[in-house]
Amino acid sequence: MSRYSAFIIFVLLFFSLGCSAKGINISKKHSFELRKNSADFYYMAALDCEYRLKYECSALMYEKLYDITKQEEFLRSMIRTALLSNRYDMYKKHLKEIDKIARGDTEIASYLVPYYLKEKNYKMAEKYSKEVLKSEKSLKNYQLLAALYIDTGHYDKALKVLDEFINEYGCDPAICSMKLFIKTKQNDVEGTIKLLKRLYKVTGNKSFESELLRLYVATGRFDELERYIDESKDLKKDILIDIYSSIRNYKRAQEIALELYKKTKKPFYLADSAIYLYEGEYPKNHKVLKEVIKRFEKSVKKLKDPVFYNYYGYLLIDHDIDIKKGLKLIKEALKLKPDNEYYLDSLAWGLYKEGRCKEALAILESLKDKDQDEIKEHIQKVRGCLKR
Repeated sequence: MSRYSAFIIFVLLFFSLGCSAKGINISKKHSFELRKNSADFYYMAALDCEYRLKYECSALMYEKLYDITKQEEFLRSMIRTALLSNRYDMYKKHLKEIDKIARGDTEIASYLVPYYLKEKNYKMAEKYSKEVLKSEKSLKNYQLLAALYIDTGHYDKALKVLDEFINEYGCDPAICSMKLFIKTKQNDVEGTIKLLKRLYKVTGNKSFESELLRLYVATGRFDELERYIDESKDLKKDILIDIYSSIRNYKRAQEIALELYKKTKKPFYLADSAIYLYEGEYPKNHKVLKEVIKRFEKSVKKLKDPVFYNYYGYLLIDHDIDIKKGLKLIKEALKLKPDNEYYLDSLAWGLYKEGRCKEALAILESLKDKDQDEIKEHIQKVRGCLKR
């Protein structure tokens, strides 16, 4: 069963849960001992099954009642509870009678749609879906016909139905989500973007906005992405730094971080820009290193953040710029996060650079994540140091 076959059933079940058998003419003379196989017996059994949400059981009981009494309302109850139990195959035995009822009852007609879908009789499924919609222009009935077309791969027909609703009543989330499904299937990026914007505007649901941002990135529409964020009242430009860094566009990430620093004077953005400048350029470039150090010097002490203490300290150690200062910074990071393995690895690397190889190896050997490539490389070098 496809996604939208299941959806058709869901729509019908949702709108039928409030319905119950009515107008049934059953004997009012109930004894405490109901005669087995009597109409009274099956009626009480049907009600009991339905009360306990055993819909397949109640459908079978209503079917027995119909066979005994030939009362139409029992057949209606069987149709409803058979659908609730996903047993619309039970319609087959009484199809002529059900078809007859369906001609004047759009609710029963809608129940025949999944039956004919299962039978792969798409012509009849479409016939009843159209009749139901013609009779009542409701959200449920638009969904029913559109879902049928989606299920059978007739996306253009589905779009026509959905657009008719949207033009008349606006972008209801249920309808627009179905249209979004089609546009995604058709790889219509422009259409998908428009719908995601519209759905976010209508619902305020952040998942639509997140998907929109993801799509901008996936399709390389960075100018549109930045324009959208600039125009947004809710989104902070910080999100662009995260997006660009996640796709390793460190040059753009550091440009935005530096731009935000100049605008806000917040040292966090300056430290962030230092990291992305270092990651985005050739590390041994003296000019770049000088600029990275300058940015860290103006920000790290003000921030007192272990991430920046460690990053700057490790940089000073790894490039043999100022090992003592680097160790001091890493120890500041460890005061704030004593058990952090990355900071402990940095400490060990600084001790190794100072020639304190035994102390360095003791720290590295104590780390749980020793299989990480950088730590393994450090252990190998420190062991080599001890052998000399």
